[in-house]
Amino acid sequence: MGHRLTKITTRTGDAGDTGLGDGARVGKDARRVQALGEVDELNSALGVLLAEELPDAMRAALQGVQQDLFDVGGELSIPGHRMVSAAQVERLAAEKKMSLTTVQVPTELHGMHALEDGRADAVVAPIALLLGQISRSADPARFKVVGDPLLMQPYACVLPKGDPEYKQLVDATLAEMMRSGEMAKLHAKWFEAPIPPYRRALDLPLNDATRTAFASPNDRPLQ
Repeated sequence: MGHRLTKITTRTGDAGDTGLGDGARVGKDARRVQALGEVDELNSALGVLLAEELPDAMRAALQGVQQDLFDVGGELSIPGHRMVSAAQVERLAAEKKMSLTTVQVPTELHGMHALEDGRADAVVAPIALLLGQISRSADPARFKVVGDPLLMQPYACVLPKGDPEYKQLVDATLAEMMRSGEMAKLHAKWFEAPIPPYRRALDLPLNDATRTAFASPNDRPLQ
């Protein structure tokens, strides 16, 4: 993806909503719009830092992060786009001095098939989905998830707007499940123990960030 910025003027007026890249209209208080603002704010902070005298290696790294944030902002503006790009994988490989050729596939299942029949040496995908595909393979012992995560992406519940009583009920229920340990038990049941239909375990324990969230439930956006 080229490094470029485009000036956009919509001239659609202000009715309390805004347009996304796919033409959809959302409220200006929508989580997606908030996320776009957070990404822009972080990118601006990096720009201020880059205006200072910095070591060449640090400057290059921060400029790479800025370009990733531009891409993330673009993807946030078009729902459904993938967050992990081939370019990000290639940059990580370059940092680790690895020689590889990346190929974009439609789904994790396609990537797993390519791995099984020898057309690919590795697959990059969200870990839960990747472990699910491994558990479905003929010989799960052939495969192993390695390396550090490229991204941290939380799952979320989507609630209707304008119903504070319902949100309060959902918040209270989830908070109690987290504090009581019920949420951790559910995670252990579905992500650490054998599950149907293959009776195989994903072996995906709770990570530190999730444990911290369970210990202190809140509705603040992910920072």
